[in-house]
Amino acid sequence: MKIAVVDDMEMYRNRARDYIMQYYNKDTGVQIDCFQSGEDYLTSETIYDISFIDIEMSGMDGFETIKKARSKYPEGVYMILTTHTEMCDKGYLVNAYRYINKEKMEEMIYEGLSSAEILLGRNEKIKLNIIGQGIREIVLKDIIYVESVNHSIVIHTKHGDRRCSSSMRELEQELCDKWFFRCHKSFIVNLDEVESFKNLIAYMRDRSNVDIAQRKLWEFRRVYLKRIYDCGNA
Repeated sequence: MKIAVVDDMEMYRNRARDYIMQYYNKDTGVQIDCFQSGEDYLTSETIYDISFIDIEMSGMDGFETIKKARSKYPEGVYMILTTHTEMCDKGYLVNAYRYINKEKMEEMIYEGLSSAEILLGRNEKIKLNIIGQGIREIVLKDIIYVESVNHSIVIHTKHGDRRCSSSMRELEQELCDKWFFRCHKSFIVNLDEVESFKNLIAYMRDRSNVDIAQRKLWEFRRVYLKRIYDCGNA
């Protein structure tokens, strides 16, 4: 995880950095870099997963900084730091993810980081041995569902179907600790791609239908509704 704090006031840079460090409890896998201007941040060669950016800075302001950063890395999560909450209405112009009031920074940074982790998880990738193509990376959010067909495993994605050499058990172990669920012996679904369900059928966003085993129905309902709740707060 790579996180940037961009603010022309050292006090707020340090405060935000300290709260981020506290949230991750000194996790050595988290890199936190601080910048005193939008220009310095944009010239960095590092691509940041999450960026906290002040609105009002000397030189390039926060809105322009986010606009340019997003063109460089659209998958990043960009949050606005401000003491002037009345200016947050303009945040929609750059699709800011959160508005962090500097006077309530600790609580709001913790909530923002927790929610951003859910969002960023969708960009994770897995490596699969695709038949006829070899090892390929597939973005998790692109997977609609996995199907076992005649002893062959088909990965239905937003970019077409892929056959892989993994077993359903192997894919279940790799995917189902995330936001996927094995709802039937022949299916593993991406819960984010389920439009609705009724009786023993899950209706997917691509208009396909997936069977739900009777013995899995209660647990499917639980994890599906929990995922909706978690994403609704993300």
